[in-house]
Amino acid sequence: MFRDLFKPRKKSDDVCQLVAGIISRQEESPDLGTRLETLVEVLAGLPGHTGAMVIAFDSEGLPFCYRCRGISLCEDGASPFTTLTKLREIQLEESSRGTEWIEVSSTLVQAPHAAGITARLLRSADREPLLGMILIAYRSKTIDMADFEVLASDEALRFLEWTLRDAIHLDSLKLQVGLHRLATDQLSVEQLPIETSKIADGLLRILKADAVTLLVDRLGQCFLSATTDSVLRKAAETFNIDQDLTTFALGTCRPIRLRDATDAEEVKKQAAAEATPNSLEALTHSGDPYRLLIVPMRARQEADTPEESTERATGAIRILRDINKQPFTHEEGRSLQAFANLLGAELDASWILQIYGHIRRANSEAICISCTPHQQQEEDKKREPVLVYVNPGAQELFGLDRGEILGRPARTLYSSEVEYERIRQLLTAAIKHRDPEYGPIESRVNTAGGHLAPVSISFRFVEPNVKPSVHYTISVIRDISKQHKLAEQHHRLMDLLDKEGLAYFLAGEDGKTIAPTTTDSRLTGYSATELITTPRERFYVDPEKRRVLIQKVLGADGDLVPTLQHLRRKDGTAFFAEGVIHLLKDGEDRRIGYEGLYEDVTERITLQGFLDADTDKVMREKELLESLKANVEFHLLYTKSLGHQLRTPLGAILHTLLNMKERLSGDKKWERRLKYAIGQAQTWRRLIDNLAFMDKLLRGEDFPFEPINLAKLAIETKVDFEYVLPEKKLRLHIDDSSIDRLVTSGNDIWGNDGLLRQALVNLVDNAIKYSHPETEIKVRGYEAGMQGRVLEISNQGIRVPKEERGDIFNRGYRTKQAQDSAPDGFGIGLWLVRKIVAAHGGTIRCAETADLRTAFRIYFPYEALRRSVRLGG
Repeated sequence: MFRDLFKPRKKSDDVCQLVAGIISRQEESPDLGTRLETLVEVLAGLPGHTGAMVIAFDSEGLPFCYRCRGISLCEDGASPFTTLTKLREIQLEESSRGTEWIEVSSTLVQAPHAAGITARLLRSADREPLLGMILIAYRSKTIDMADFEVLASDEALRFLEWTLRDAIHLDSLKLQVGLHRLATDQLSVEQLPIETSKIADGLLRILKADAVTLLVDRLGQCFLSATTDSVLRKAAETFNIDQDLTTFALGTCRPIRLRDATDAEEVKKQAAAEATPNSLEALTHSGDPYRLLIVPMRARQEADTPEESTERATGAIRILRDINKQPFTHEEGRSLQAFANLLGAELDASWILQIYGHIRRANSEAICISCTPHQQQEEDKKREPVLVYVNPGAQELFGLDRGEILGRPARTLYSSEVEYERIRQLLTAAIKHRDPEYGPIESRVNTAGGHLAPVSISFRFVEPNVKPSVHYTISVIRDISKQHKLAEQHHRLMDLLDKEGLAYFLAGEDGKTIAPTTTDSRLTGYSATELITTPRERFYVDPEKRRVLIQKVLGADGDLVPTLQHLRRKDGTAFFAEGVIHLLKDGEDRRIGYEGLYEDVTERITLQGFLDADTDKVMREKELLESLKANVEFHLLYTKSLGHQLRTPLGAILHTLLNMKERLSGDKKWERRLKYAIGQAQTWRRLIDNLAFMDKLLRGEDFPFEPINLAKLAIETKVDFEYVLPEKKLRLHIDDSSIDRLVTSGNDIWGNDGLLRQALVNLVDNAIKYSHPETEIKVRGYEAGMQGRVLEISNQGIRVPKEERGDIFNRGYRTKQAQDSAPDGFGIGLWLVRKIVAAHGGTIRCAETADLRTAFRIYFPYEALRRSVRLGG
């Protein structure tokens, strides 16, 4: 395809033959040297030629690669590239006078079978920079221009220049590809930690070097990480700044490229007068001339603003070549610098993960790093770890400047020799077992002024892959003086809460206790260890209650949520706990658990139940005192009223019985009086039963349950009132068929006969007491859909205001109309009915029917008809 680019005016066939010969060989050429050999072979084979030499120049116009056939450089002890540089200088001087082809002196090059040698510079299209030079050895003593017509043609020269430029470019590209592959293979995430020895071997191959050395900076000291030089590997040591050319490059963060590293003038020109070849070079080449390329591994040194950020050297790559091999080019230095930056970033990241991750911007914590070489000289056996790094947090903790701390033995930080030995033994065991970290442990350290500070220290052990073998101990020190004070305050607070009977708890999101307390253990019956491993949900009589509570706490978003819960101790006994709980979050607003306070209020709840107060909440002291006072007044009034009510029927019975002693039986008048006496006695019995049942209910006693026939119970209850109804001119109708339909199997309801009988007696007694004369009291049963089945007792008489129909079931409450109608009542009957109905899983309501009858309806839910309900449960 290149044939179409050239249209020679003379010797067109020879030019085409030249182009075709070069192209056919270049396609198989793997590198620059082989491509130059191709050019030499083709040029030497042209008519009239006996030899050829092709020299490639780098971007600075200096020779760095050459190949020849039939022509050789004169051996005068100098480097071949020194001779080639002289040729370049002569050619440049002659070409400045307008001469293109110049005869070459035999003192520089020689061709045994040629009459002479001529040379010409090859340039880019813009004439700058120089690409290289070609030398041609010709056969005749007199130059026959016909022999040079091919090379002298513009088309051939342009093609030679293009070929040389392409060869140089492809060689640079090949170098970049090789370095890229090396980076891909060795610097991938999967290869951590980075194997620097493989990188050194790869660079040795790619750069055709004689020695490759990688050095890294670790906390101000330069360590050997990897080298292909066996002499240097055996004599590994640390190298201080300003010791030689490598450490000069580290200090200045600048690359150094020397064609002769032993030339003092060149060193002075490239680096500085004080950066003379020293220990590394002496160890490697024993003073023999060599070429040197040093590139620093650079990392970004972040500052407060991007403008103030700088680069720092974290290590260096050092490449050596024999003086007789090609010099390092600018392109090699630039490509290697890019690779070094990438390698430096990876090594620095690895080092940051090992060490700097603990210290960067960690001024709130004191961080010290001590260094102890593993291999010590005989006289250094007593050498101890010394401090090589401290951050501002450490300076603040110890009250010393950085310079006053660095270099000090680590033992001087601790409160005593005994404490240091304790720490040292712990760390020695951890290092022996290859543990990467240890702690935290509590200790005490010396601070300025002779004060001792309580601290918590976490240790990290780092062994970088360098020579000599060393290890660093990173001590992350936290001043826990405030924590100690807070802990003391917390202990005093817990002690105070314990004396007050208040339990503090802290639980994680999984419901397990994080910080067990003495009172929490005492109230629940679980040990501290058991509290930590037992979900608090297990403490609840009904675990669903805790789930509901947690949802409420989440909805409160950190606010305190008051709570009263029914809990169960480890031994199975239940108790009531009142307290507060709230959601706990961390600094990033993430949920981390729950904490709160609670106390055992079982006795107070029991007292409230005895006082007939609401047990769904705990009464405060003032409320409880007022309730106790009201309860005492009620019982005094009740006793007075009860005595008055008992006195009348008892007196009547006594009077009747005394008269009966003097009268004959069979007299109609006295038979009526006898029935009246019996009715009064039954009234007395009902009052006494109310007292007995009230006492048992207030004490929370259990009642045995059994199948009860409500229809039979209603009919038997009617008998209790058969002597009272005529006196009141009332009728009592029991619709037993409707009551039978209340249940579907056996006509039974599961309950206590005495309780249900007393509830029915009290409702009928109230109906008789407050009914109008000549009216009827009805007892019936019916179904109320989803509300269950209903037992209804209704009458016509004193109406109950709508707004008071719920209050009349409270103990001691009576409407004004009831008080006016029956002043001696004390409001215990309906309260007792409500308690009995609740014990059977039902509810009672007061309503007014369409025909203005007052109806008391007992609702039995379907699920309550066939199961026992524990009184007070």
